[in-house]
Amino acid sequence: MPLDDIDRYALDIEKVVTGAGSASERSSAVDMVIDDLMTDLALADGHVRLHGAPATRNEYLMALRKRLDRLRGIVDVQARPAIDQAVARLN
Repeated sequence: MPLDDIDRYALDIEKVVTGAGSASERSSAVDMVIDDLMTDLALADGHVRLHGAPATRNEYLMALRKRLDRLRGIVDVQARPAIDQAVARLN
């Protein structure tokens, strides 16, 4: 089954960065979400889709980075470092 849609990962990251816990705990949780994403991308073995259309791995990661950049603008300042960390890991 191909990997599709970035909504789940973006929502998981949003929940982590806006949730309870110390900055260190949120940072670790973001790393876990990104690790899950990278594992899923590897398992998709090139069968990646964005909103139903075929996409490359890089296109998929770029779309998620853009989504997280928009999220960064609406969360409080304390949550932004964790989002920045997620975006950096996607590069």
